[in-house]
Amino acid sequence: MQALNLVFLPRRTRHSIVVNLLLASAIVCALALAYYHARLGMEREALVAQHASLNRHRAAPSPAPDKTDEASLAAEFKSAQKIIEKIALPWDQLFNELETSVDEHVVLLGVEPDANKFSVNISAEARNFPAMLRYAKRLGASKSLSGAFIQSHQIQVLDPQRPVRFVISARWKKGEGQGNTLGEIESSFPASTSVRQTP
Repeated sequence: MQALNLVFLPRRTRHSIVVNLLLASAIVCALALAYYHARLGMEREALVAQHASLNRHRAAPSPAPDKTDEASLAAEFKSAQKIIEKIALPWDQLFNELETSVDEHVVLLGVEPDANKFSVNISAEARNFPAMLRYAKRLGASKSLSGAFIQSHQIQVLDPQRPVRFVISARWKKGEGQGNTLGEIESSFPASTSVRQTP
């Protein structure tokens, strides 16, 4: 009978498994630290470049104020003032009074307000001359309009009822808060800002 040669492998102990896990953890931590260090270096370089750019920008002399920019700013400001004044007008009150002033003898055809001149042209058609005159009188007595007068009128001869088509011009009464709009706007600017109105 032949002799058997048995080789016993050493058994893995718990001690060797723990060592292997600690070694793997250390490698992962070292890789994470290396990545974090590289990322911090890149962020630092970006901050240094940004800081240098800001210093160059701060050191550059500020350009002298351009006359054309000042003139264009004044023109834009004047245009904005006109828009604000148009928005501030009592549109609803005007249209309500125009609608309520008509009766069964007058039909409103059109309204052409001119906010710059505070005037309005009202086109309408009346059944006859007395209805036209009564309508003009009612508009003259309204809260929003003054100085209403018949600018033009024409009898519609092709219509068998021969109505009168006419245009009434009137002045638009300024409501409260529409006075010195420019002054109110200028007072809202900081003291360092200067805006001049061009004549």
